[in-house]
Amino acid sequence: MRDLTVFIFLIGCTLGVAAADTVTVADLDKLMRKVGAAQQLAQKAIASGKASEANTQLAVVKASIRDAQGFWVAGRRDDAVAFGKTVLEKLDALEKLVSAPVIDASATSAAVRELSAACSSCHRVYRTTDEENNFILKPMVAGR
Repeated sequence: MRDLTVFIFLIGCTLGVAAADTVTVADLDKLMRKVGAAQQLAQKAIASGKASEANTQLAVVKASIRDAQGFWVAGRRDDAVAFGKTVLEKLDALEKLVSAPVIDASATSAAVRELSAACSSCHRVYRTTDEENNFILKPMVAGR
């Protein structure tokens, strides 16, 4: 049974890598919009003390960032991959704080700021805003 589990895991990893290589610019843009919406909902849930809802939204953010990593890996953008890893680390830390039996408002607030700063690091390089102040991908991203 253990060998079967290992085999299924390896197949899943292989398929995940193959799927990650097919993330397009349009997919990346959709993922980032999904991240933005989920992150805002998570922050509102945290402020309202709704830990379960916050964790649900943070899981959406985490899954989307992981999916987006495939785009950056395929495009050989090591800096963007590193930004993504940092964001995932900050998400892990925030999830732990939100999942605690008693939420430490100060620590959680600091973790939200750290997550936002980690996201902003990538945004400074790869995103800009349109005339309506919405985030969009910089033209250089399309050319990878």
